[in-house]
Amino acid sequence: DQRQSLYEAGQFDSYPVSLVSKADYEDTLSIIQVPLDVIRELKFVMSVIPMFKEFSHLLERRKRNKITGEYLDSIQTILGKLILFLIKCEESEDPSKCEGYANTTRQGMMRETYVSDILVEL
Repeated sequence: DQRQSLYEAGQFDSYPVSLVSKADYEDTLSIIQVPLDVIRELKFVMSVIPMFKEFSHLLERRKRNKITGEYLDSIQTILGKLILFLIKCEESEDPSKCEGYANTTRQGMMRETYVSDILVEL
């Protein structure tokens, strides 16, 4: 079994699982183990949602007095981390100088969790 060999090879070292529909069998679901790096990436994406929603709310309500320089710096830091998260940068760790190829898997995560939609609204 392929999953067993992946587990034995050390590519899966925890127990999180995912339900996946198989096209061969319309009425069945398979339980597969999710790699830890995917879980970490998803947690990062999910962690930015409350921050961006709060920022959006402050902008909509015109509560500009609550948007301080320190607050804007934190938003800028988060946006920089997202750039580095989404783009495979080999030469630079500076988000403003980062050039490379997009990581389509991570872009999909951003789209599926509606983070992309929140950013567009900002």
